[in-house]
Amino acid sequence: MINLDYLLLSLKTDNEVSVGPSEICSYLSSEYNRRFPKRPPDNNSVNNTNNDGKSHAYFYPRVQYKVIRGGPIIAAVNEGCELLWSLYDKLDQLNAVQPDWKIVEKRLIDRKAPMGLTRDFIKYRFLTPWLSLPEEAFKKYLLMDEEARQKMVIKSLEGHIKSIAESLGCPLDGELRIKMNIKANYIFQREIHVAGLFGSFLANFEMPNFLGIGKSVSRGFGTIKQL
Repeated sequence: MINLDYLLLSLKTDNEVSVGPSEICSYLSSEYNRRFPKRPPDNNSVNNTNNDGKSHAYFYPRVQYKVIRGGPIIAAVNEGCELLWSLYDKLDQLNAVQPDWKIVEKRLIDRKAPMGLTRDFIKYRFLTPWLSLPEEAFKKYLLMDEEARQKMVIKSLEGHIKSIAESLGCPLDGELRIKMNIKANYIFQREIHVAGLFGSFLANFEMPNFLGIGKSVSRGFGTIKQL
């Protein structure tokens, strides 16, 4: 078990916010690329080989923007906390030029957050789609019986959690155990050819609320919350 530096910024706005471009997103994107240059995109959620033929360790995004129930939430861990503090200092300036909605209230949580294996199961729910299965794997998934589907998604989630733990320097000195309850509905992200699943899971692993698991977590996918 380790303790992460964890910062969570929740914004209340006068109008409902939709997923898409905003002044906050633009600032976060430019600053993130400046502070974390040449990092592989988080379309890959496990260690992978890029187009240059070299193996690249998965770099878990340190800052993640998401829209939950019509409100922006930005979560940051470790090195990303400094970036989020810089955003917090510029919120009034960014708010003045944001055309579609205005921030009326902001809440910031700054704490140490535990991450690592636990003795007991912890229950989580995906608040946003978990981008988990590449297109070819998803085609097979649709033809499987329930038991085979369970094995496939558990293996996928296990790989995602292990990659996150490795990227954040969290040792897994024991067995990672997972149980899943995946719903029948799903989405398909055509630009990256990956299916997004909904549901909940149990794991003997603790990680902070509102972080993401899977592909494209910096864009808000795979956001989890303990139940």
